Amino acid sequence: MLADGRRQITFTTSPGKTYRVDGSEDLVNWRRLWEKVPGTGQPITFRDNRYEPNVRQMYYRVLVY
Repeated sequence: MLADGRRQITFTTSPGKTYRVDGSEDLVNWRRLWEKVPGTGQPITFRDNRYEPNVRQMYYRVLVY
């Protein structure tokens, strides 16, 4: 978690692949947060700008296409 309360994740990518980041508060209900991210072969950082002070924990998953 960043000092301002936002969260971020960094993940590696591969050229020719496409990525999506989903988020969940309970590991059951998932929301798409970032779609159609092209892989570059370099790490990519996703910063979740939705600051929700009542959310104590957040889970993220990265899907590869």
